[in-house]
Amino acid sequence: MSDAAVAPPCSSELQRFLVKFADSHPAFCAPEFLSVAKVLGIECAIEVDGQPVKDAYSFSQPSPFIYVYLPNEAAARAIARRSILVRAILREWASATSYEELLDQIRNDPPGDMVDFPAGKTFAMRVEGYHQRLSIEYQREMINRIGECCPPAVYERGRVNLRSPDVTWCLIEEYISRGPLQRVYFGTRVAEGIRVTDHLLDRFRLNRRSYLGTTAMDPELAFLMANMACSAPGRVVLDPFVGTGSLLLSVAALVPGVQVLGTDIDPRTVRGLGRPVAGSRPGTNALTNFQEIGLAHSVDLVLCDASRSPWRLPGFTGQSTARLAGFVDAIIADPPYGVRESAQQLTQRLRPRSCAEPNDERYILKTNYPPEQVYADLVDFAALHLPVGGRLVYWLAVITEFFTPEDVPRHPAMNLVALCPQSFSRWTRFLVVMEKTREPAFDAGSTTAAGGPLPLACSLAPGAGLAAEDRAYVETLRQGRETSYGQFRTQYFNTAKNGPHEPVLPLAPGEGKVRQTRRRAAPLPDAVPAVAPTAQPEEQ
Repeated sequence: MSDAAVAPPCSSELQRFLVKFADSHPAFCAPEFLSVAKVLGIECAIEVDGQPVKDAYSFSQPSPFIYVYLPNEAAARAIARRSILVRAILREWASATSYEELLDQIRNDPPGDMVDFPAGKTFAMRVEGYHQRLSIEYQREMINRIGECCPPAVYERGRVNLRSPDVTWCLIEEYISRGPLQRVYFGTRVAEGIRVTDHLLDRFRLNRRSYLGTTAMDPELAFLMANMACSAPGRVVLDPFVGTGSLLLSVAALVPGVQVLGTDIDPRTVRGLGRPVAGSRPGTNALTNFQEIGLAHSVDLVLCDASRSPWRLPGFTGQSTARLAGFVDAIIADPPYGVRESAQQLTQRLRPRSCAEPNDERYILKTNYPPEQVYADLVDFAALHLPVGGRLVYWLAVITEFFTPEDVPRHPAMNLVALCPQSFSRWTRFLVVMEKTREPAFDAGSTTAAGGPLPLACSLAPGAGLAAEDRAYVETLRQGRETSYGQFRTQYFNTAKNGPHEPVLPLAPGEGKVRQTRRRAAPLPDAVPAVAPTAQPEEQ
């Protein structure tokens, strides 16, 4: 989902390629591909309804085969070396819904690299099936049928090499849920994705790590977040809820030269002093995984409260804080949902008078951090500290039946780029991608003189110092409006206990907690049996 009303068309000089994506996360394919092209500085477009369109971040389809437009093959290979979901990029020569039509296309218009095949080069032909296992005998039969349509120059000038050929032609059959053949593609393989060539996902499996936590992110999703955030060498990526460091580990491993920074409020998790998780080795902590792959120099960890930013310019006094603008280039986060880990923030309370010390009337402790406040603070923090063009990528967990797009936290300085769902039936979590489009508007006197770095001067109260328009927008985020993620924890456990069609009703006046847990809603109309029960004879 993009806030842009109309996506601009692409240049007519771009070349058309067919991309075969992994089928694990279809809603993430186009946004990740476009994000990788953006960070590499490659002009790119996605084919939507037969037309190439730039910034088609909302494009999604069940099929893993998507047509893209790129400047050349070198650009395709560069994207394949970085993208996690790309399996292969092909220059398509023919495609059809049946083999008869495909073979006619090859006979009438032979592939260009077959007609002018260089002398002494080697070639191979592969046959693959999507949602269908193809036998060796069947693959040989299809190769022979394609070979009969090939120009003679291929066999006169080249020779077969199945191990490391110079040119690989691919024949891919697409089936839907093991049904009949939907479409067949034939083309030259330009590049294979890093998940195929480097076995990246296998090398970073969670069970290979020495230090794990209950909320460690799946490596594939963590790599996706790194690409969506446009991580690049020389940039700084921040995770304000770092935990065991699983997100930052994937960023550092995928992008050599990037600097990652993590903060967390729980010292036990960061230092490895909490309850051990199955698979973790004794004496390990959040830095251990970085040390084992030689990336300890790329990470810094800070213990602090994400709701009270410690990032300020030197020289601040009292309650006034000069916040740094642009000290991080991207922010990725998996905020706590309150299911496996609770959300907490620091607060202050008065000491009992009997134990109060002189000049020490307060002490620090943790309190509950409401989900609405977590997400509002995160978006506000990104608007204050990211540079223009910097990205915020985070997970938003919601109950599926209650979610509406208006639930996504917004900020006037942040543009919603993509909203990618990962469905778990009764609940869904969205990967939210936002990009900073401008600096927040501040009242006169809130910033330093022009020419120096822009410190965003405001008090610890969110929104203070903002201009009236932006301040009203930020305060709207914190009005306590009920959202699908605000009550996620309560709804999550109620749904798991009572089922999706038996929600617990709110308490009536005079009812107690025991009464509430037993009082169920009446069945919904769609729960009526399809067949009416047969009449029973009356008792005599």
